This record gives sequence, C-alpha cells and structure tokens, in this order.
Amino acid sequence: MTLRLLGYIIKVRHDFFKFMYNKIIAIFFCVTSMAFFSCSNNIDTGKEKLSDSLQSAMDIAAEDSSVIFENRSDEWIKKYFTSGEWKWSGMHLTEFWGIDNPPLSPYKPDKDFYKNYGPLLRWSPDSAFILDLGTYSAVIIKDKEGKPAIASGDIDTQIFLLMPKAGAKKEILFFGSSANIIDAHWINSAQVGMIGIYEEKENRQIDTLLWLFDTDKNFFRKYKWK
Repeated sequence: MTLRLLGYIIKVRHDFFKFMYNKIIAIFFCVTSMAFFSCSNNIDTGKEKLSDSLQSAMDIAAEDSSVIFENRSDEWIKKYFTSGEWKWSGMHLTEFWGIDNPPLSPYKPDKDFYKNYGPLLRWSPDSAFILDLGTYSAVIIKDKEGKPAIASGDIDTQIFLLMPKAGAKKEILFFGSSANIIDAHWINSAQVGMIGIYEEKENRQIDTLLWLFDTDKNFFRKYKWK
C-alpha cells in the first residue's frame, strides 16, 4: 500500500513538473515572439518616420526652388556664394521649423527711425512688412561730418518682423556672437530670404547660410551651400 501511494505521488509530481515545464516554454516563446514583433514594428515605424522626414525635406526644397526662380531671386543668392559655380542643387536643406504663435509687441517708431536705420530695414513688396535686420543691437552715432551713422552696440543680433499698419512687431530670429545676418531680400510679399555667416562651435568653421521665412505660416528653412 505504501509503495503504491509512493508511486502515485511520484507520478503526480512528474506530471506536475512536466506541465509546468511546458507552460514555461509556452510563455517563453510567447514573450519572445511579442518582443520580436514589437522590435520589428519599432524598426518599421522608425523607417517610416525617417522616410516621411526625408520626403518632407525634398518637397520643401523643391517648393523653395520654384518660388526663388519664379521671382528671379537666385541672382541675389548667387552674389554671396562665390566659391565655385553656384547652383541651387548645391544648397542643402539642413533644418526647418515653425514658430508657434510668436508673441507680438507694440511697434511705435520715433520720427527719425526710418531715416536713421534705413540700411537695416527691408520693406516687403506690398509694404505690409518690414524686416528689421538688427536695430535692436545698433546705436546711432555722429560721423566725422556730424551726420547720424549706425554702429554696432551689442554682439547679439535680434531679427524682427515689423508690421507698420498693425503697429506691432514679432521676433523671428535671435543670434549670439556666433552668427550675423549680412543681407536680406524679399522673394515675394510673403517670403523673405536672409544671408548670414555662422561659426560652428565644434570645428570653428565659418559657413555662409541662407534662411528663408514664410510670414504667412511662420515657417523657417535653413540652407547650407554644399
């Protein structure tokens, strides 16, 4: 009787461990499969996002090219990229971003503002906007003949979009000592281009860059030559 009971207990334990072993194997394969498919799904999602980003960049560059050449603004850009034969195909879109609801501040110029700071102001073709290239960091001094002249008063550069009719302005770019805007040009009544130099902190290399800004969408694109 004792031997039969012992045999029964051994059989039950054997069946139990066999059951648990099969259960563990099943759970292992289930978890492994889930991890594999999850990983595969993450890789596919990453590839899709990269593909979408590259396609967006290509679409933006193509649209910018069309607007620039339609408005004959390529000649203006070419003046500042003198190393080698300039072609739009050599301009690479390095970054693009939007400005979400940039805050407006009052714009009330004094009577001599346009006369004194004229060289730093670029009017849009429809006169709805003025691109301010740095009156924030400039000071008015007297030259040798006693006439007003513009002098740099700060190493920082603050770029404003002025709206005379609305009596408002908004900051669209801010640079420290590593960048400086050289010139700007309105491509059409909504798109403005800015040429500037930028010094990379890592390799101390100075690059000439092109910024394009869409006043309707508050959307920036930054291009680098080759």
